[in-house]
Amino acid sequence: PYTTLFRSIKEFMPTLSPTYKKLMDPVQYMIMSKVATLDMIAMRGGFPVEEIIEKISEKIKSEENK
Repeated sequence: PYTTLFRSIKEFMPTLSPTYKKLMDPVQYMIMSKVATLDMIAMRGGFPVEEIIEKISEKIKSEENK
């Protein structure tokens, strides 16, 4: 289900960059989820946009194959 996939990606993001640990704080997540773009997310984590998209896509594929 999508809720499991969403939770999995949310937990996966901090493994890519310590900056993404803020996602685990419900208040910060709520604020950022309304304004963050992929460009912003990639930049804050130190990744090119294409790379962050690729990493998230790979995670989704691995979760779908479970």
